[in-house]
Formats: sequence, structure tokens, C-alpha cells
Amino acid sequence: MSGCRAGILLLVLLVWGWSAPAAAQDQSAQANRQFVQAMQVLQRADSTYDAQEQAKLLLEADRLLTDIITRLPESNLAVQLITNQFVGDFDYGDFKARIRGLACNDATANACLLHRVEGLIAPIEYPIAAPRWDWLSLAVAQYHLGDKGRVRPIIAPFLQALRRGAGKQEASQDLFVGRALALTGEAELALQVTRGINDCSTRVYNLADIAEALVWQGSTGRAAELAEEAAEYARAQSCAWELGLVAQALLHVGNEARARTLFLNTVEEQFSRFKDKRGNCCPPELAVAAGDLGDPNLALGLLRTVQEESPWTVPQVLGRLGARGRRP
Repeated sequence: MSGCRAGILLLVLLVWGWSAPAAAQDQSAQANRQFVQAMQVLQRADSTYDAQEQAKLLLEADRLLTDIITRLPESNLAVQLITNQFVGDFDYGDFKARIRGLACNDATANACLLHRVEGLIAPIEYPIAAPRWDWLSLAVAQYHLGDKGRVRPIIAPFLQALRRGAGKQEASQDLFVGRALALTGEAELALQVTRGINDCSTRVYNLADIAEALVWQGSTGRAAELAEEAAEYARAQSCAWELGLVAQALLHVGNEARARTLFLNTVEEQFSRFKDKRGNCCPPELAVAAGDLGDPNLALGLLRTVQEESPWTVPQVLGRLGARGRRP
């Protein structure tokens, strides 16, 4: 390399080495100025009696702080805010909860109800050992009734824990994550989770749930494919106890003839096998499927055999019979 080129390269490296720290320092200086502005706005919000004015000022402070994170990510303040570190005595996590609480300016709003529900739920403990149905149910409610922006931050830690293998000692817990994903518009991601499960009950439950969610979303063709997948998996793995779920899935995607045939064959086989063992006659899902198919005599007969150990079947069966216009 010629002396001239070496000199140019050295000059470029020196300039780059000086400019990078200078840029970071400039971002930190801008962030500090903007943080002071946000704190001044927050002080004004805390000193007003006017609820509307306070809400307006809080949202302005939130805008300033969010802008630090998105526009000045190399600043120390951005790092502190995004990792929920205290800045002096300012707690960014508490501030964001206060912003979400603005939903309760209208105490009758769904957003206010969901905010209050979140305040009642025990915090998520890290590292996550198992899915939490309460938090995942809140995510589903937020998706349908509240703030869709809250959904992924709630579900993502549980999905990551599941991928790491946390909580694998109880495969049925995977049901919560798959169901939450399906009910929040993430059917394909829910399927990725589901197809990694080798437990009959959880696998078939998840497939049936995803198929039903797709029906609600208008994707009946895809839903029918998943109902068939559930049927094939149950057949291949001899999941006899889950055939009631498969019958329900087939019915929900519009294949009533096949659902009815599968249901009647399953009832005949299992009832004849266990007719002398009242407590173990049939899986509770068969009673629910009978209600879905609108056969009151068979539904109530099956319900009597399962309701003691599975009381949740009572409203399920009666509700389905009612929806089909059949009185018990």
C-alpha cells in the first residue's frame, strides 16, 4: 500500500473513531434535554385539577419519552427507559401504567375494565416456568376489546419460555399458549406450537381451537383442513378419548354428516366397553359433542355419566342444546 493510501486510511479511521463517540454524546445531550422537558410537562400534569388537561399533559410527556427511545436509541436515557431502570426517582414502568390508566377517564369503557383486571392479576415472575392462563386470557381480551398493542408484549414471554422448554413437565399447559395465539389472529404460529406437541389431548384440543378460531375469522377452508388434521392425528395415535373433540371440530367446519357418524361410532364403542363403569363411561367431550349435534336424549344421558367429575359440562351441554333449539 502506498504511503498516500495508508495516510488516507489512517485519516478515515481517526475521523470515524472520533465521530462515533461524538454522535453518541450528541444523542445523550438531546435525550437529556428532552427528558427534562418531559419531567416539566409531568409536573404540570400533577399540579392541575382539570382531568382533561391532566390527560393531555400526561400523553405529551409520554410522547416525549417514547421519542427518546425511538429517535435517540444510543443515549443512556433510552437504555434506562427501555429496561425500566429508575432515572433519579422517576419510574418509567409506573408511568406507563399511569398512561394505560387514562382509559378509566371513562369508567364504563372496555379499556378501563381491562386495565383494572390487569391490576388484579399477580405479576409475571421471571424466569417463566409455565404459561399463565390469567395473563394469556387478558391478552385475548385486549385483542378483541381493548388495545391490540398490548397483546404481543403479554404473549411473547410465554411463547419464548415454551420454545426454551420451560414447563414441559406438563404438556397440557401448552394449550394456553396455542389457544391465545389462535384467538389473537396468529393461527400459523399457533400451529407451529401445536405440531410440536405429542400429547393426544393437548394436540387435538389445540387443533380444534385453531379451527374454530379460523371459522370465526371467515377462513372456513383452512379450518376444514385443520379439522381433518385433528381427525387424522387422533386415528394415527389411537387418541380414542379425544374423538368427541374431533367430532366437534368437524361439525364446526360444516361437515355434520361425518361428525355425526364419528360421534355415533365412538359412543357405541366406548359405551359398550364401559357401560358397567359409570364414572369412566365416556370422555366429557362426547357429551358436549352430543349437545352440538342437537340430540337431547343422548346428550343428557351422557351428561349424567360425566357431570359429577366434570361439572363444567353442564352449562356446555345445555347451552349447545339451547343454541340448536332443543329443550332438555
